[in-house]
Amino acid sequence: MRGRLRIAAAQPDRLQEGSQCDTLGNVVGYEIRRALGPAIYRHDGRIVKRKYWDQTHDFFDKHGNKALVIGRFVPIVRTFVTVIAGIGKTDRRRFFFWSAVGALLWVVSVTLLGYFVRQALPVLLDKLDVAIVLVVLVCLIPAAFEWWRHRRHRADDRVEQPQADTPRQDPA
Repeated sequence: MRGRLRIAAAQPDRLQEGSQCDTLGNVVGYEIRRALGPAIYRHDGRIVKRKYWDQTHDFFDKHGNKALVIGRFVPIVRTFVTVIAGIGKTDRRRFFFWSAVGALLWVVSVTLLGYFVRQALPVLLDKLDVAIVLVVLVCLIPAAFEWWRHRRHRADDRVEQPQADTPRQDPA
């Protein structure tokens, strides 16, 4: 057990390469979305509205650092946080720095988690596909909960709104 961990510790370039590739992927996505952002912003549609982009920009001004780091660890958020940061025109230096911090933390933590889980639960090697599906499902629980909570609040809001009075027809 100790010998294998020493090998991983003796090869920090692998962790560095992983972090660099992860950051590079985010930077490319960010720059593409930043270039397309003005065209998307000009379009005020039924689903994608300017108001939402303004709210996104405000959110990233307030919580962008946390979103870029913590978003790495949530599968679906990981994909969209770069898109939103690019379209929302988050400051490049800020995005690059916090994206690199998140990449380093993600690569190191996932590598160490993989090492220790393999040592603790060697039976997972035989059922790796099942373990991956379970991990993804567990990661989706918070998103599903938020979706359900949002739907419930929308339904409550609809019930509380008074219905418009319909004109009564008096019998003649």
